[in-house]
Amino acid sequence: MEPPDHRGRGWYRCVMAGLGGDARLREGTRRAVPPMEGRMRRRRPGLTRRTPIAIVASFAVLAALLAPAPVGAWNYSSPKTDYLAEEAMRLINLNRKGTGRATLFADTKLLNLARDLLWTCPTNSSLSMRGRTRDMIDRAYFSHSIKDCYKSGTTLFSIIDILANPFGYKNGRAEIIGHNYTSVAATSYTWGCNSSGGNCNGTTTTPATVASMVTWWMNSSSHRGIIFGDYDRFGCGVWRGDGKKLYTCLFAKGGPHPLDKTAPTVLSATGDGASVAQGSSITLSAEVSDNFRLADGWVRLDASSSCGGTTIHAWAYNLNVVTNTHSFTWDTTGVPKGTHAVGWRVRDVATLKSACFRITIEVT
Repeated sequence: MEPPDHRGRGWYRCVMAGLGGDARLREGTRRAVPPMEGRMRRRRPGLTRRTPIAIVASFAVLAALLAPAPVGAWNYSSPKTDYLAEEAMRLINLNRKGTGRATLFADTKLLNLARDLLWTCPTNSSLSMRGRTRDMIDRAYFSHSIKDCYKSGTTLFSIIDILANPFGYKNGRAEIIGHNYTSVAATSYTWGCNSSGGNCNGTTTTPATVASMVTWWMNSSSHRGIIFGDYDRFGCGVWRGDGKKLYTCLFAKGGPHPLDKTAPTVLSATGDGASVAQGSSITLSAEVSDNFRLADGWVRLDASSSCGGTTIHAWAYNLNVVTNTHSFTWDTTGVPKGTHAVGWRVRDVATLKSACFRITIEVT
């Protein structure tokens, strides 16, 4: 299957900045071709409300969990912030694994900082900010330099400075950011391709906004270099405002804060042993929990021990959901008579999946 084709005219900005202060700026427009064939031409700098997508990469050194398979089909009808962040991380790790690289673990501090962690400028205690992504939305800027947070004189702190102090990531560290106005409609994304777009490893379903963002990053040699860099941890955050979805992914090699290696849990589910007449409906619910934040979940019919089967329901979470009792009504029209295993599974923002919690229901 071919990569998703986000055709149309637009422009992007790409900045590379290292610890030594070297920086290069490139701007251009794309003609109406698939992302793998995009070309650039010069254009005046500036971001406007019509900008389809903008991308920025910053790195300190040239050094950047295997994601589960797609669940199938919640309705993608509205953006779910934590779910979009999880999907960006899932696609990044699919691309790393598909090209023979180690996958990255989620770092809870990087996850929070990428999104909306409350922190204070080291030299100005009266200036408090909400992470990276939310701060750029709230204070209307787009940069690796922290607006109004001065290191000395007129020199702003960069995110590379801030990751080292006060957050303690002293070794390799990096940031990629970008935004788009793309919808959350379900889209096929092709992963694990080489730099020419060939020898891909597979496809997965994801919201179009995530597919578009990661496609742009992977088609830029600088961003691709960061995604494939020598890191062991990362965290992505998403925030929405002014009609756009803004993404930040932070990468590090080592660090003082914990990695999230604890999968979520389905604690209980109703309906085990129930009987329902074919063509009738039954309401089912499950209690789910995570040590950090939940991203999405799904229910499958005739579920195997790993929850393989036919998806009959799926959903996603927006912000900061740790425990939840989720319910849905299952219409058994067309379901064969007999005993069926119904499996519940959830995933957290770190892309970890719970064990499959199975119940049995008799369709008569």
